[in-house]
Amino acid sequence: MIDKLMAFHRERKTGPAVIVRDLKNAADQIPDHARVDEAVRVQEARRKANRSRQRGPQELGELLVGVLTSLGVKAADDLNSA
Repeated sequence: MIDKLMAFHRERKTGPAVIVRDLKNAADQIPDHARVDEAVRVQEARRKANRSRQRGPQELGELLVGVLTSLGVKAADDLNSA
């Protein structure tokens, strides 16, 4: 769900404030049983953005930190122990 929302905003070149608001609202609506799976997808997108040499994806990667936090991920290694 989060990855589709991010793609939607990328295509429309939405401003950062709206992206953050929408990502936080979407994360709040994810059922507890689906949070780990969603967090894995978001964390992978963040890793990919951090490996990119382009500035835009790196900024999106930083936005994903807040989404990961709202999904209950406290550190990068947390998913490895899940």
